Amino acid sequence: MFTTPLSNARLQLDITLEALGKLRASLALANEMSTREAISEEIRWHEAREVKDRFDLWRLREQCAHVWVPAGLEPDDERVCARCGLRWADPASS
Repeated sequence: MFTTPLSNARLQLDITLEALGKLRASLALANEMSTREAISEEIRWHEAREVKDRFDLWRLREQCAHVWVPAGLEPDDERVCARCGLRWADPASS
């Protein structure tokens, strides 16, 4: 499979968000205070990682030479960048 820095950044963000969801579910079920503290510390680490992942994705999107394609099957569908997934904000449609 061909990967790009952008696809890798999106994948890393998805992995981080999935881990955060699982940790928050574990925290809700944890009974012991020491376990809750350990899970809370790991959640804080993943939240910091999420900020970094989002910044990395934003930075890479800013550097992208966008290739606009229809998001769906119809030519009139909303446009997205084939490289970074950014949605095109058409000022004429606002």
